[in-house]
Amino acid sequence: KLKDEIERVKTEENRLRSQQEAQAAKVGDMEMEKESIERDVEALEASMSGQTLEEMREELGGLQTAHNRSKEKHQAIEDKLAGMNQSRQARLVLSGGVYEWVAPSQAIQDDIDALENKLVDLKEAKAAAESEVKKQTKGLSELQGALNATGSRLEKLEGDRPWISREKSEFGVAGSEWDFDASELDLRQSQRQLAQYEKDQKEAGRDLNKKAGMQYEQSKVAAQKLLADKETTLAEKREIERFRDSLDDRKSEELTRTVHQVNKWFGGIFRSLLPNVNAKLSPPQGMTQLEGLELKVQLGSVWKESLSELSGGQKSLLALSLVLALLKFNPAPMYILDEVDAALDVSHTTNIGRMIKEYFPQAQFIIVSLKDGMFNNANVLFRTRFVDGTSAVSRTELRGSSVAASRSPGVAAGSQNARGRKRRAADALQETEN
Repeated sequence: KLKDEIERVKTEENRLRSQQEAQAAKVGDMEMEKESIERDVEALEASMSGQTLEEMREELGGLQTAHNRSKEKHQAIEDKLAGMNQSRQARLVLSGGVYEWVAPSQAIQDDIDALENKLVDLKEAKAAAESEVKKQTKGLSELQGALNATGSRLEKLEGDRPWISREKSEFGVAGSEWDFDASELDLRQSQRQLAQYEKDQKEAGRDLNKKAGMQYEQSKVAAQKLLADKETTLAEKREIERFRDSLDDRKSEELTRTVHQVNKWFGGIFRSLLPNVNAKLSPPQGMTQLEGLELKVQLGSVWKESLSELSGGQKSLLALSLVLALLKFNPAPMYILDEVDAALDVSHTTNIGRMIKEYFPQAQFIIVSLKDGMFNNANVLFRTRFVDGTSAVSRTELRGSSVAASRSPGVAAGSQNARGRKRRAADALQETEN
């Protein structure tokens, strides 16, 4: 019976050794897996700076899967070790004779202890891997937060600086104003430079107008609009100048024509009033017609430099000749002359009457005069006199006849009633011809 028990213990010992070897092989596999995890962690740490956020997420998922597999293997090993411990306890309760045969299985126990130590190491490696996974997860969250903060900051920068939206399509483009290689950028160095720039800006902020950029953009738009308005104004100015020049040319032509025609009538009328004379309008020396005109008088064969050499009567006739020459150029249906011969002698008055009949055959003149020389050239004569203390006007036609020496006033208006005055005035306007 004891022999059977010894055989059974040996059989159990062989079985435990087989399990020990199998467990040792599994521990070796776990060691290799641990080393693989450690290599993966090192590779992850080495590639952190060059990986994108999406790649880190994928790698983190792979690590999590490997971690779960390791947990399952560890649990299986723990279960088997627990079973082996139970078997060992069962053997220890045998009789003294049996214990003697169990003692040689101490080597197996040592192997089990070694496996337990390795299991502890694997647990520590597992804890380290879990810690690294948590660290990487935290780093991933921080990167996600930094990415979100960077996106928000970029949106704010684009809002504060409109030029970024306009020119960001040229960022990194070769040959453009923003030509740079993004792969050569050092993020930490750029952050340090940005911090320094912000510090410098804050220190200089007391003396800087932070709204100057926006004001510059607004002023730039306003300046461009003003330049466009300026071009439009200049074009209109050129058009106005061309129109003004054409008006100046036309004015010069019309003035030349007018002066020529007025001079023709001016000299003729003046010669009809005074013998052996002439008159004209001409610009002063060194000036043009547009700058001014002056009266020139010829007495005999000499053109006078000044009108001061003329007598009062000659000046009156010169002025009357100029007025009538202008009226000849721009005629009117009727003219009224009030005692234009008051300062002239009888011969000059007669000459005025003849001149009006010669130069204005189609015009109507109403002339107030007190001299016979004017009456002799009239077609109709109106006389005024007092009858019983009331003014009376009489009308006399002088067509083809002359008037003898008459001392009545020339043309006057007067009647016993308003209706008579109106009728006689209408008759005078209809029948008076020069």
